[in-house]
Amino acid sequence: RFLPSEYGVDPDFMEHSIAPGSVLFEQKRSVRRAVEESGIPHTYVVPHCLAGYFLSGLDNYVWFWPSEAKVWIYGDGNHK
Repeated sequence: RFLPSEYGVDPDFMEHSIAPGSVLFEQKRSVRRAVEESGIPHTYVVPHCLAGYFLSGLDNYVWFWPSEAKVWIYGDGNHK
């Protein structure tokens, strides 16, 4: 399974962005369409801007939020 991370922003929701960001989002959308058309099993990971804060305890370096060594993933990983 191909599991790309968008590091905070879903390019499919950024159609109205302006340059220079729009160039990057267009390239990412074209890669997504190519993956979808190829039939490669995939799941897009879009953690949005606060995921770094909420998931920071997974590495157990952050003293204020100790790791529980598990992550909950809802659904079956298939896009809709």
